[in-house]
Amino acid sequence: MTRKEQTSNKILEVAFELFSTFGFEKTTTRQIAEHAGVNELTLFRHFETKHNLFQTAIKVFTYNHDIENKLQNGLIGDFEHDIKLIADLYLQFLKENVGIYKIQLKQAEDGTTKFTNSIAYKNIACDYMVNHYQELDKKHNLRLTIVEICAFINGVFNYSVLSEPMIEEFGVERLIENYISNIVKMYSVD
Repeated sequence: MTRKEQTSNKILEVAFELFSTFGFEKTTTRQIAEHAGVNELTLFRHFETKHNLFQTAIKVFTYNHDIENKLQNGLIGDFEHDIKLIADLYLQFLKENVGIYKIQLKQAEDGTTKFTNSIAYKNIACDYMVNHYQELDKKHNLRLTIVEICAFINGVFNYSVLSEPMIEEFGVERLIENYISNIVKMYSVD
């Protein structure tokens, strides 16, 4: 690893820790640079802006590289199993990254949408479903269905993050499981 890469990694590690602890607005580039042992100019040479640093930190530290393997190795060609796996893995990803998700929610509340970070997961899931269920895709738009499933999971997860005690009475997993079961029933009617 080059010295430049080591410096970038150190800045990213510190930035992620500080953003997770204090949020985007309360974390300054000066604090990040000091904790990383570099000067502020070095930080800007590596990432140009605080926004770029934030986005890069999210991408580096929240994307579960194993999720793609779990998806590709776990899909078996059974529609019900595969659609449930897609939903389960997406929810798992959100739960594992709840800290940064909360930071992104806070930024969205402030009207700043440039901080939302969508991963390639939806595209991978969509491509798989369209390729493996071509007959169903001719009747239904599976790509849209996967996007809707992810949107539903995002909504339920978002609600659970903002109002934890209330949603726990219903259970996030149970709500999603019920929703997925209804999708499977809808497709099996054809």
